[in-house]
Amino acid sequence: MKPILVILLCAVSSQMALSQVDLPPDSTTWLSARMGMFGYDGRFEGLLYGDSTINDIAYKKYYENDDLRGFVRADSSVWYVIAEGEGEEHVLYDFNIAVGDTFHVDSPLLEYGGQGEWVVCDSITTRTFEDGTTRDKYNLRGWSDESGGPFETVWYEGIGSLKLLSEVTGCIYFDCGSYRALCYQEDGVSVYTDQNGLLLQNYSTGVTYIYEDCTLEFYVGITDNSIGTLEVYPNPAQQQVNIDVSMTIVRLMLYNSMGRKVLEEELYAEEHTLDLSTVPKGLYTLGIQLANDQFVCKQLLVVD
Repeated sequence: MKPILVILLCAVSSQMALSQVDLPPDSTTWLSARMGMFGYDGRFEGLLYGDSTINDIAYKKYYENDDLRGFVRADSSVWYVIAEGEGEEHVLYDFNIAVGDTFHVDSPLLEYGGQGEWVVCDSITTRTFEDGTTRDKYNLRGWSDESGGPFETVWYEGIGSLKLLSEVTGCIYFDCGSYRALCYQEDGVSVYTDQNGLLLQNYSTGVTYIYEDCTLEFYVGITDNSIGTLEVYPNPAQQQVNIDVSMTIVRLMLYNSMGRKVLEEELYAEEHTLDLSTVPKGLYTLGIQLANDQFVCKQLLVVD
């Protein structure tokens, strides 16, 4: 029986080795937009790059917006972190969790509320990404020791959070806003991209940001008077809407109330009729890009 036992143990050990979840490769990037009380609140880019040794243990450096945030390592599918300026190591992600497991998160990388979140794993499914890889998807929910606020979040095998590596549970406090995952790349290859263009506005500064293809471009808000004639009619609209501007329009984009692009047309004209026959009723933002790269937004109500 002993030889059989040895063979079985070897098979189990081999299977465990195959399921090891390592850190992403060097130069992995996360791109996220933070939404606050006044709309778009900033672009956040996470970067895993470079090596470091602490207490004879190898770590990877993790940056956010070029600031060193901490040092990360993986061991037996558990990711550990030491925050910059601190010496204590914490569990960042544990990919050994099973459905029904409840565990405690105390990540020093979180900008707000980085201590005292309880998390339960509701289910584990899979998702296939743009690069063809299929990864486990951990559907989690939890609550905070400090605020008591509930939250839901998702981890992906070998990625963690798509928003930022630090967003283990997401933000659950009123003053820290919320993050929207835009893009995740490994070795310059896109693994996840928000396929819908996004319109992000800061209502305090009047600046409008357009996100497409892993980039954010911004346009300073302009008034109707600064471009002469600007008419959008009828409003409310049903099957179509007319746009009449005294300058050349090069692109029209229609965004829903969540900021997601639902319609786009490229043109080169001062007048245009936009077909709305496939657009569900609701409140939209019509983005009008002009030939001089100015950008103006108009609210548009689509009705039956």
